[in-house]
Amino acid sequence: MYCSADVAAPKSGPSSLATPAGRPSAERLWRRIRALRQCTLTSRTPYGEPHSRTVRLQNRSLREGDPLCFFIERGSDLVLDVRTDPQVTLDFTEADGRRISVRGKAGVLGNLSQTASELRHGGCLGSAWLASDERERLALLRVDIEQVRYLDAPRASLRPAPRQLALA
Repeated sequence: MYCSADVAAPKSGPSSLATPAGRPSAERLWRRIRALRQCTLTSRTPYGEPHSRTVRLQNRSLREGDPLCFFIERGSDLVLDVRTDPQVTLDFTEADGRRISVRGKAGVLGNLSQTASELRHGGCLGSAWLASDERERLALLRVDIEQVRYLDAPRASLRPAPRQLALA
């Protein structure tokens, strides 16, 4: 389990220093992702091929040991992917181009008819709750965080493309 410590990252690459406890810092991760809400989730299909899709974060808080939570369609390919291989990667991109990559083990909770208090475990839902028709259609994807990498490379400067000379 890795995460960037609160020190400057080396200029040549990503920061991936372990915290003293050897676990990712939930507080630091939450400060960086709480406003982003969307990320790219990559799983493996039953054939071993990577498959990426955009998902929306449902957490309202994040404490040590809490999972990251997402609503997904109960009949989606992602459910089959996670049951085949639970290892997933979540990629968050900040406005300034810095990226956060989270690797973890995913699990699908298909029965959303449970009580609200059970689903709120880990800050997954906050005060949100689903209507009964949504509970029938959706499942909750929980990702237990195993590794966090902060890719704090500076934003690349964009230069206009050189103009092509028109030949007459």
